[in-house]
Amino acid sequence: MEKIREVIAYKDYFENFLKKQPIKVQNKVF
Repeated sequence: MEKIREVIAYKDYFENFLKKQPIKVQNKVF
């Protein structure tokens, strides 16, 4: 159960990180 919580927290962190990046960086990631 703890593992799932960690993954969700990481996913939220990653999405917030992408929102702060320029669009060019997002295009490279995706």
